[in-house]
Amino acid sequence: MDAVRQRDDAGAVLTIRNDILINRDTQAVYDLIVRRERTPSWNRLIRSSKRIDGEDGHAGARYQELGLIGPIKVRYTTTVLEAVGPSKFVAYSDSPNVTLHWGFDLRPEGAGTRLCLWSNVLALRGPALLMRPLMAVMMPRGSAANLERIRTLVETREGIRSQ
Repeated sequence: MDAVRQRDDAGAVLTIRNDILINRDTQAVYDLIVRRERTPSWNRLIRSSKRIDGEDGHAGARYQELGLIGPIKVRYTTTVLEAVGPSKFVAYSDSPNVTLHWGFDLRPEGAGTRLCLWSNVLALRGPALLMRPLMAVMMPRGSAANLERIRTLVETREGIRSQ
């Protein structure tokens, strides 16, 4: 279910890929993940996400986000690169400490949706360099936990009501 590579052909420092089956249609899943300001509800490493430019959930939208890499607080600027509803969402996040290229691929499967979350760590700088070995262990776990939280939010009435 999850894959971790230390260096891929595109030069990523670390690549993570996880997927999960969610018992909802792709549009319901897509609607949750494209709303970046809802990200803290399913990603515990992102403390806040605020749109600073563009239309929410569309290519070109930019967000200022506060996250964590272990104990290190990181301010990211996240730019949506692709938003092809309801099948694909791709973004680029950059900070003084880390650069990420990440996204979601969604496809119908049975009566539900197969959701794949992938992340390429393109660069680590400063104190984040020291976190690389820990990231190789923790990112796959965190990715799987994020997918579980997305599934819970989308499959429950509470998650649907707050979308």
